[in-house]
Amino acid sequence: MDSPGGAYSAADAIWRATRLAQESSVPVIVSMSSVAASGGYLISTHADHVIAQPGTITGSIGVWGGKFVMRDMWRKIGVTFDSVHFGPQARFSSTLTDFSESERMRFEAQLDRVYDAFVAQVSDGRNLLRQKVSALAQGKVWTGQQAQEVGLVDEIGGYAAAIEAARVLLGLAPDTDIQFVIYPK
Repeated sequence: MDSPGGAYSAADAIWRATRLAQESSVPVIVSMSSVAASGGYLISTHADHVIAQPGTITGSIGVWGGKFVMRDMWRKIGVTFDSVHFGPQARFSSTLTDFSESERMRFEAQLDRVYDAFVAQVSDGRNLLRQKVSALAQGKVWTGQQAQEVGLVDEIGGYAAAIEAARVLLGLAPDTDIQFVIYPK
């Protein structure tokens, strides 16, 4: 894996796919490359074995969000807008207005729910107390070595370690020839 993260919904969809694989008795091994942070780490939470390189940047268990407000940019180039809206939060996603106080509170509550779900997912998947995960989270990043020391990854290594983990988890003999495909092709 080499991912700095991204949208929670995308990371969650990939994580759910890994869980479906596991339900079909397919072991999931994550081999972290340069970066496996935020959504990239979320995908790893329930893997059967997580391997990082010593200098991998991982963790970043946190969420952030916002919106672009481009009203002044449009005004500067001579573009104006007119709109009709109904309801006090109808312009919640508008790029022409700042968040109102109630919109900001609603948005922060949404982010809090996602953050709490992320922390719970790490706690469950890594079999760590939620209090410990809360201390490790807060958007902090860790090297692969540090992540292993605190329980966020299982092993320090690379592809060879991942292939060996797959061999062991599949119950294959040590002399079994393992073939793998590197994507994208």
